[in-house]
Order: sequence, then structure tokens, then C-alpha cells
Amino acid sequence: MKKYIFFWLLLIGSSALGQQTIKEITKTDSFFVAGECDECKERIEKAAMGKGVTSVFWDEAKQLLTLVYNPQQTTARKVERRIVNVGHDTKNFTADKATYEALPECCHYREAHDDDDHEKESENVENKVTGLVVEQDAKGNFSPLKGATILIEGQKEGTVSNENGFFTLIVKDSVTLIVSYAGFTSKKITAKKGQQVNIILDSQMELQEVKVTSVRSPSYISPRSAIRTMVMTEKELFKAACCNLSESFETNASVDVSYSDGVTGSKQIQMLGLSGIYSQLTVENLPGPRGIATLWGLNFIPGTWVESIQLSKGVGSVVNGFESITG
Repeated sequence: MKKYIFFWLLLIGSSALGQQTIKEITKTDSFFVAGECDECKERIEKAAMGKGVTSVFWDEAKQLLTLVYNPQQTTARKVERRIVNVGHDTKNFTADKATYEALPECCHYREAHDDDDHEKESENVENKVTGLVVEQDAKGNFSPLKGATILIEGQKEGTVSNENGFFTLIVKDSVTLIVSYAGFTSKKITAKKGQQVNIILDSQMELQEVKVTSVRSPSYISPRSAIRTMVMTEKELFKAACCNLSESFETNASVDVSYSDGVTGSKQIQMLGLSGIYSQLTVENLPGPRGIATLWGLNFIPGTWVESIQLSKGVGSVVNGFESITG
């Protein structure tokens, strides 16, 4: 019985050690590879893939190959030699002339780039920071994050990760990188030129929900109405210490309130400088006080009962009828 227990403990320990070793020995490296077209990209990436290489990506615009590999099974120099054997120059090796000339016409990159460009690219590789942005799920599995934003702290320069999670930045010295992605907490990391960094964003920091709130002004112009309409909400009416509807317009500059009778104190509204009889008043789209009742009708409508008031100045729609000369 003790032998079985010892065997199982040894098996579990070996498995855990093996998983830890696999994670630790993975390495990311980048170097210059010359190419010209999509056919070159396919040929380069196919040649780079081999024993010990996990993933590979060649950037045509930057002439830069980024690969993730196991240093115990292969080296970057071996990958370079495989690429050179198919006709593409690298930073440390040059392809054979016969192999290069056997490439299709569209893949002849030496005619498009002179030696000065080659040396410039080699210098840029040494001034670049390359890296990989991944997320880790609850089971410990890693997956690349496409579109992660990588910015240099204190500067406007930055980049985004590609579909494989790789990114490249040109730096002058040691910098602090700010890595952010929608749904994850931003992460800061210090890097130097020529360094490869691996950035892991924990999926446990993912946001569960996002609340969006908005505040509307107490009075506004309705964007949904085909006619220019000013809407006075209940909050706007609370600003005026009113008892009836005629006193509810004191805080609005679009409507003038004047006394129609100095003895009784009744008020009427005026729009565009004309008397209240030229303005139409509707309640729930039904005719309100009009005619002679316009002079005192507003006094019999409690202002605190009104939910909102819509104002339309000038001649309006045919729906309002002929009485709405001023609005």
C-alpha cells in the first residue's frame, strides 16, 4: 500500500514540475528577415516553424520576425539558418545567390532595398522593445490578446498588439510601458531597448458590468421632434414658486408673462411680443383655454400638476390649427 502511495505522489510531483518547467523555458525573440510580399511571408513563417518553435509572425512592413520557442530544443540561430536556406537574408546570415535568384520575381527584395536600408533595419532592431500580451484563464491557459494598447508613460507614442498578441516599440532607453485592454486593469512594466517582455493580464480582473448614466437639462430642445420644440420638465417648473400655470413660465425667457387685469391679478402669456390670444394652448393635445378664456384660463390650472410643457414659437404645423400665430 505504501508503494502505491509513494508512486502516486511521485507521479503528481513530476507532472507539476513538468508544467512549471514548460512555462519557464518558453522564450520570445525577434530579428531582421528580408522579404517583399505575402508569398515571402508564407515562405518565411513556414521555414521558421520547426522543432521547439511554438509560434512565429513576420511583419512585412517592419521586416521583423517574432517567434516563441523552447531554448532547450532549438535556438534563434538555427531558425535563421532555415530561413536563409529558402532564400531570405537575416541579420546574421545572407542567402546563397543561386537560392535567391530562384525565388519568384515578386520576391526579389534585394533590388528594392539597398545595403543602407539593411543596416538601418539592423540598428532599429537593437532599439526596439518587443513583447507578447496574453490573458490567463481560471485553468491557467494562456491566449493572446489582439488589440491591446501599449503606451510609453509620459509620452504619446504607443502601439497595439496584433492578432497573435505581439507588439514592437522603438525606444531610446529604459521606459515604462502601460498596457491596457478593455475589461482588464491596466498594467505597468519597465523595459529596456533590445528586451523582450511577456505581459500577462489576469482574467479575474475582468469587469462584470459597466454602468452608463446621463443627466438631462431641466429645459431642452427635443431632438426627436420635427418641429423646433422647447421642453420644460418638472425640474424646471420647480424653480418657480408658482401656484398656477401662468406663473410657471417666469424662469423661461421664451415666454413673457404680463398682467391682463390689474384688479384681479390675472396673467396671460405673450410670445413674439403679441398678446396671449394669438398663442394656442393645448392640454394633452386637446384645445385648452382660448378666446375670452385665454385672459383667465391659465389661473385655473395648477402649475404643480403639470409634468412638462412644450413650447413651439412661430407658425407651427397644420396639426396646431390656425390659432397658433405666435406659437
